[in-house]
Amino acid sequence: MNKEKKLYLSLIIVFILFSLAVFITNYYGETDTRSFTSTAKFFAGSYQAKIRSSHSYLWGFVNFPLVKLFQNYIGFKILNLIILTLIIISIYYISNKKDKKLLFLLLCTPILWYMAPYVNSIQIASLFFLWCYYFIQKYDDDGKISYLIYSGIFFGLAVAFWHAIFFYGIFLIMFFFYDKKVFHLLYYIIAILIGLIPLFILDYYIFGFIFHSLIKNYIGTMSNLLSLGIYSVDATASKTIPVLFVVIVMLPFYVWKLYTKKVFKKHKKVILFLTAALLITLKNPQARYLLLIVPIILIILLKILDKNQIKRLLLISMLVTTLTIISYVVILPAEEIRTKDLIQIDKDYPNELFLIGPYADDYERIAILSWDNNISEFISIQDYELYLNNESSLIERELRFTPIINSRREYWISGGIGKPISDNTDYESINYLIDYGHSCDEIIIDNFILDKHYQILSVYKKAEEITNE
Repeated sequence: MNKEKKLYLSLIIVFILFSLAVFITNYYGETDTRSFTSTAKFFAGSYQAKIRSSHSYLWGFVNFPLVKLFQNYIGFKILNLIILTLIIISIYYISNKKDKKLLFLLLCTPILWYMAPYVNSIQIASLFFLWCYYFIQKYDDDGKISYLIYSGIFFGLAVAFWHAIFFYGIFLIMFFFYDKKVFHLLYYIIAILIGLIPLFILDYYIFGFIFHSLIKNYIGTMSNLLSLGIYSVDATASKTIPVLFVVIVMLPFYVWKLYTKKVFKKHKKVILFLTAALLITLKNPQARYLLLIVPIILIILLKILDKNQIKRLLLISMLVTTLTIISYVVILPAEEIRTKDLIQIDKDYPNELFLIGPYADDYERIAILSWDNNISEFISIQDYELYLNNESSLIERELRFTPIINSRREYWISGGIGKPISDNTDYESINYLIDYGHSCDEIIIDNFILDKHYQILSVYKKAEEITNE
C-alpha cells in the first residue's frame, strides 16, 4: 500500500471514529437547539404544542423529512457530518495546497467536532459564508462582477439559514467595499436577495409575508441588545472564565500570527473582518460562533505556517478535539431521563392538556422530547397566566413624536408581542401541570397541587378537580 492510500485510509478511520462518537452521544447542543428541533418536528406533523422559533424556520424545514423518518433528531447529525466534510474539502480547495496531509489537520479541527452533534443552522450557514468569503476575495483581487454576484448569493443563502450572520456580514461588506464603486454594492445587495429566495418562499407559505422571519429576528435582536425586550444579551450570555476559555481554546493555536506586520499587510481586509467578528463573538461568548471564522483563519494560516508549525498545530488540534469529543460522549443529558418520564406520563394521563412550567419556554423543552400522540397539547404557563389575567400582550413599546409647538396632531408608532387573536386553546379544560424539574426552581401557581412525582418531572393537578373527585 503506497503512502497516499495509507493517508486516505487513516483519514477514513479517524472520520469514522469521530463520527461514531457523534452518533453515540445523546448530546445535541445547548443554546437555540430547540428553535430547530421544534420546527422540524412541527413540519413533520408530530409537534404537540404551538410553534415559536426565534430563528429561521428554513433549517427545520430541510430536516423535517429525516425527523419524520427516524422519529428522532439523528438526521440533524447526519447532515452536520456531511456539511462539516464539505467545509474541510472547501478549506483544502480554497487554500490551494497540494499536500494532502493537510486534510488530516483540517479533519482534526476542534470547532468542527465541537459542532458536529450540535443541532443548529450555523453549520450550513458557515459553509455558505466560507464560499461567500472566497468569491468576495476573488472579486477584490480580480474585480470580476461574476465573483461579486456569486459571493452575494452565498451570503444570502447563509442569512436565509442563520439570520444573525447578517451582523458579521456588515463588517465583511464594510472592509471589502470601502474602496469600491457604489453600484457594485447595489449588485451585491441584489445578489443577496437572490440567495434569500428559499427563505422568502417558505415565509410566504407559512406566514403570508416574505420578510416575516428577517424583520422578527432583527427587531428582536436589537431589542435585546438595547435591553428593550423580554431578554437581553447580558441576561442570556454567560461571560464566566470557563466559557471564555472554551472560546479561546477553539481558535487555531497560531491565530496570533495573523497580526504580524507582513501577514497583516498582505491580508489586511480579511484580518480586519476577522478581528471585528472575534470581538462580536467575545461580546456574546459562545464557541459555536467560531465555526463562521475558523475556516477563514485556517486558509490564511496554511499559507504562512512552515511544516514544523503545522505539525504542532496538528498535535494541539488532535488533543483539543479528543477532549471535546470525550466531554460530550460521557454526558448523560437530563433530557433522556425526562423523555422516560414523559413516556410514563403519557400512559398515566392520556388525552390531557398540560401546562408546562415554571418558565415560559419550558413547554417547548417538553414538546421536543415527546414522540407519543396520547397527550393533546403542551401549553406554556405564560399563556395560561395571560388567560387568567384576561390579557393578551406580553410586551408593548411605543415611539411617540410629541410636537414642541401647539400642534393639533400627534403621531406615534407602536408594536408588541402577545398571544395571537386566533388562539383557540381551551384553557378552562386544563386540569394538569408538569413541572419541568429545574434543580432549584419550584412551581408556584394557585389551585395546583402535586399529584405524582417522577424521576425529574412532576405532575400537578388542579385543586378543584381533586375536590370534584
